[in-house]
Amino acid sequence: MTIDLDTEAFGALLRAFRKRASITQEQLARNIGMQRHAIIRWEQGEVLPASKAIVLELGKHLKLDEQETRRLLEVSLTAPSPIWGVPFPRNLVFTGHEDTLELLQRFLSPARSVSLPKLVSLHGLAGVGKTQLALEIAYRCVLEYRAIFWIEAETAERVLSSLERVARLLGLTKDGVVDQQRIIEDVIHWLSTHDKWLLIWDNIEDLDLLQRFLSLSWQGAFLLTTRQQGLSTLARSIEVLPLEEEAALLLLLRRAGMAEHASGPEQIFRLAEQEPATYDAAIQLVELLGDCLWRLIKLEPM
Repeated sequence: MTIDLDTEAFGALLRAFRKRASITQEQLARNIGMQRHAIIRWEQGEVLPASKAIVLELGKHLKLDEQETRRLLEVSLTAPSPIWGVPFPRNLVFTGHEDTLELLQRFLSPARSVSLPKLVSLHGLAGVGKTQLALEIAYRCVLEYRAIFWIEAETAERVLSSLERVARLLGLTKDGVVDQQRIIEDVIHWLSTHDKWLLIWDNIEDLDLLQRFLSLSWQGAFLLTTRQQGLSTLARSIEVLPLEEEAALLLLLRRAGMAEHASGPEQIFRLAEQEPATYDAAIQLVELLGDCLWRLIKLEPM
């Protein structure tokens, strides 16, 4: 099948590559860890993928050569996409927690009744994957929102730094502006006059930092990650538990480049049969790391 690489439409090019590969929209979505409606909207030209990483993942599963991948990247930059304020690339080896992701998509969906505030917290021990879950839901829901922002909330200083980044992204301030109070007010005003946004507060422990923003949960959605359990009166609280052994093994295999993103338990069975020593070592590593398995995955700013 001959494909015209001169086309300027990302959607048309994606559709042509997908049909050549004899992959359905559902299969492609599952392979890259997204919903089918994301593929539909891309192919219809409504929106574009949120990052280069997603386009590269598409290229891998569509078995594109270097020239085709480069062209798909080029046309992915020719139309507007949602306001994207997440400073980290997608974790392409993300594994497990599918039930939690489904809950998050349901509770945070912009289509959910406006009479209900959209405020959800992920709580659990350090290292169980709360931040990774928040990052994954941001990428999976990119087409649901007009804007997604990420606040590094460990300290007041990091919150302010994140809000400054948001303000610059929205064109509310310029580099070098030091009026932090004005920046906070401008960001709050923008959020209060827009809807369909998601604001992620990662690693928040001091809830006083959040108080000025809480009334805005009727306009958009908040996702918090925290070690605190007592937020049930403030937000819908979901406990994040350590990965079960099978998912933990699969994460290790993906992290080591020994399994594709779309692979499943069969990859583990194959490893146990063909490389029992490696399988035993992986089991021991999972047991050794325990709740801290996700610390193998470092978040690096884009």
